[in-house]
Amino acid sequence: LNNQSQYLSKTIDDIRGFFRENINEEISKFNISQTIIKTNELMIDSLKFNLITTILETQEDIFIEGNQNLLMQILINLFNNSIDAFIENKIETKKLIFISSKKINNCILIEFKDNAAGINEEYLSKIFEPYFTTKHPSLGTGLGLYVSHQTIINHFKGTIDAFNVTYTYNNKKEKGLLLKISIPFN
Repeated sequence: LNNQSQYLSKTIDDIRGFFRENINEEISKFNISQTIIKTNELMIDSLKFNLITTILETQEDIFIEGNQNLLMQILINLFNNSIDAFIENKIETKKLIFISSKKINNCILIEFKDNAAGINEEYLSKIFEPYFTTKHPSLGTGLGLYVSHQTIINHFKGTIDAFNVTYTYNNKKEKGLLLKISIPFN
């Protein structure tokens, strides 16, 4: 609880900073794999409560300069969106979230994928727009993916894209949403 409270307090400060454009004061070199693991640990109670299994496939030697807490906020938003999708789509089978990271040329690729059935194709191109949500107004503001998108572009100079995917895991066909985050590094 203490770790989560400290994280939430830091998150509020970073969101304030995001809109003040001075978030760059907390730039440091950090390990992507450790950031993913740390975020997964922050989410573990919610994941267990919703019977969701995470599969992490990360390279240990990937470091980047930036604000680690901002990347954690993005990942937490993706976790929360997947959890909401599992609930909204009434997924009863084994619920899975996959997170991977790897270097490709001069970029770091982070992939976040679930098996929560994906989203309606007509909404896919709109999910990064401000105030767009597929949730009931009392459940979502439509700002989570917009802020994540803007953070990736403005603070990490990268991209984030979303795709509905069908894939096989443990000899079972799965369908879900894949979010690809690409961040350049030197």
